[in-house]
Amino acid sequence: MRVKPSTRARPLTLVASLCVLLTADAALAAPLTLLGQWEGGMDYFATGAPLAVDGPDADTTTVDTLSQPASVQVGPADVPPTAQVVAAYLYWAGTITDQDDCGTTQHTDDEVMLTLPGAASAAAILADQCLCIAGATSYDIQACRKEITALVAASGMQGTFTVDEFAARAMNGATDNASFSLVLVFEEADLLPPRRIALYDGLEELYEGSVNMQLGGIEVDNPAQGEITWYVLDGDVGGVGPEEVREMGLPGGVSAAVGDMFNPV
Repeated sequence: MRVKPSTRARPLTLVASLCVLLTADAALAAPLTLLGQWEGGMDYFATGAPLAVDGPDADTTTVDTLSQPASVQVGPADVPPTAQVVAAYLYWAGTITDQDDCGTTQHTDDEVMLTLPGAASAAAILADQCLCIAGATSYDIQACRKEITALVAASGMQGTFTVDEFAARAMNGATDNASFSLVLVFEEADLLPPRRIALYDGLEELYEGSVNMQLGGIEVDNPAQGEITWYVLDGDVGGVGPEEVREMGLPGGVSAAVGDMFNPV
């Protein structure tokens, strides 16, 4: 029996990607904006991996070694085998050599190599958009995004995704970092409950402070249910200080630090 989406109790699923949006121009940081929204018997899966790590040197708190290629596995526990991809995005982001405080794109790496599930070789992926945050005198921070829906529709969502050749800066700087993130939105009306999924992206800097982000434009039923996933760049191995994401529901105003058994607050 085919289950039709309900017109009533629709839990909200929210994908919030806290780092991305780019262009070939020297685009600066941008607040989170709604990139896409989907509704139906669907779900999403977001994953990723570091592209730079702390190597075998005396400093154990910062990264100094590019770790590429890097891969993630997507299996049946993550995406139902019978699901169809609705949208797929690849993000790569990290520290790069200073380019006049984002005044140029001299060191922006807007192309990486991606190997899709079942592919015999990697293919060059050119970013749709890239953003930049001005760092100190020696570095800036870039973030790039590429829609790969058509590629994933051809390859399938099950298997290994591998990213390589991101020219990030990894020189033991306190903010040095590099990583990639894969976001898959998929539909399977026979298995999945009705759900709304929203993907926001942008590039925000947090330094010894906090930023309030209102993710609007989403209707949530009563009682509200939801999930949130975010993509964060951090140059401190293990984190330093009280770092957390808090969510507040309105109009009730109830606030809570977000975390689960795999991702402590």
